[in-house]
Amino acid sequence: YEARVLEDAEDGDTAGWDVYYAALGTITNATDPEQASNRIIQLQPDTTTGFRFTIAGSIDDWTKLSWRMLGTDNYRVYISCTTALGHRYLKYMPGTFTPYLLGEYIHHPFGSLGNGKWDTFLRDAATDLTSVEPANSLLSIDAILFTGVSSVDDIVTYTYVDTDGDTLPDALETPLGLDPTNPADA
Repeated sequence: YEARVLEDAEDGDTAGWDVYYAALGTITNATDPEQASNRIIQLQPDTTTGFRFTIAGSIDDWTKLSWRMLGTDNYRVYISCTTALGHRYLKYMPGTFTPYLLGEYIHHPFGSLGNGKWDTFLRDAATDLTSVEPANSLLSIDAILFTGVSSVDDIVTYTYVDTDGDTLPDALETPLGLDPTNPADA
């Protein structure tokens, strides 16, 4: 598979970031307090301010997306997408519920964050879209938005074949003795 790093903060700047809700928010490229050799994007204040990372260029074939974040149990992450049926936000938030569509928002449960520890997330945006809107298709991922998140790092997109939509590449499943058509074995 192939990976493309969109943001890892190692460049020392905050290019691509902006505050989209509650104009008093600040975005800072800072040294990671837990690992001095690493840089992170700090988002302050983290409770209700909305922060957006706009993806430069087209990533239409790169539908898998991962990121690390540190936040509160009241976080929200939105992946802004262009789809065949118009604009959609894939909205991820705490909870246990069946994914659903409300307007242009497709809601997905994520669970709780790690009590002040970094969490890494990997999502297949195309699968998350079609799991709720089977007649739709993902054309591009345009931005990723955060609320209730204090720090972000390592936003990466991937392209690989994943027949069962479990976020594991088919090329890895077979050597591991897993079935690339069965999402329950991952």
